[in-house]
Amino acid sequence: MSAAEQLPDILEQDQLIRLTGYTRAADIERVLREQGIEPFYGRGGRLFVLREQFLAARGIIKTALLDEEPLL
Repeated sequence: MSAAEQLPDILEQDQLIRLTGYTRAADIERVLREQGIEPFYGRGGRLFVLREQFLAARGIIKTALLDEEPLL
């Protein structure tokens, strides 16, 4: 199993702190947006992102939605 497959489907703020090195939500959000990742806010205002977003932004995987042709 690859490292990408070992990540949970949702990366929560605690995991994002470890991955980005930042502890403040505003800093984490800024870094994610700079990398093309749209963060979400959950209960209590805690940040999270989808694993596929995170991996796709780093070029590790392509998501099915990115590969599909637009509907006309």
